[in-house]
Amino acid sequence: MRYLYIDAFSNLTLHDRAPLSLDEMQGLVGGYIENIWGTEPQPDGTRLMVIDNEEGHQLHLAPSVRFPKVYTVGGYLVGPVIIMAVDAEGEQTDLSDAQLAAVRVERREGDAFPTLHIRG
Repeated sequence: MRYLYIDAFSNLTLHDRAPLSLDEMQGLVGGYIENIWGTEPQPDGTRLMVIDNEEGHQLHLAPSVRFPKVYTVGGYLVGPVIIMAVDAEGEQTDLSDAQLAAVRVERREGDAFPTLHIRG
């Protein structure tokens, strides 16, 4: 199963492995997970989910990326972020090539943090 991971330093990496357990997701984001945003379902029923640390702002985790699609404190996601695909039943599934192409992190000169863009 392919998923994307944005670490605390705003680096976006692709991982390919077995589906993540709840404990593994919590370990990646450093605490309780929160599904903060998802795309509309695709014709096959899959959609992208953006997951972060539910208590990241209260824990004063450092911002990792700006994400204009959702309202967040200061407009930033804090701490590590997981971007994965789920099927119509909410189960983890492999990111398609089209879903991978829909995600990018843009770094602009002068911006304090990069911006996460997701089409769809």
